[in-house]
Amino acid sequence: MFGALIGGHFSVKYGRRNCLIFNNILTIVAALLVGFSRMARSFEMILAARFLYGVNSGSGMNVHCMYIMECSPKKLRGVVTITTAIFISVGKCLGQIMGLRSVSLQYSNCTF
Repeated sequence: MFGALIGGHFSVKYGRRNCLIFNNILTIVAALLVGFSRMARSFEMILAARFLYGVNSGSGMNVHCMYIMECSPKKLRGVVTITTAIFISVGKCLGQIMGLRSVSLQYSNCTF
């Protein structure tokens, strides 16, 4: 929620591209925190990394749609923006469905 609230402000102040670059830096910092958490024997580093990933996700969901809309040609602008929103919604729905205990237990014993 924090990332969603600051995403619009940062995208106006610093630009969409720079905001997305800052989001990528947040992700790299969070990945480094998770990677070194075992060496440091600190679960707090994982909590901080999860917070940074959350800020990245909230901000990225807002800024990415605005950026992709501005980059697309005028004739395809609406289609591109709606397609992005649809795939985000479908991904959330599939994540919720696959996260159900009955579904995940049913497919955990499958061999491909």
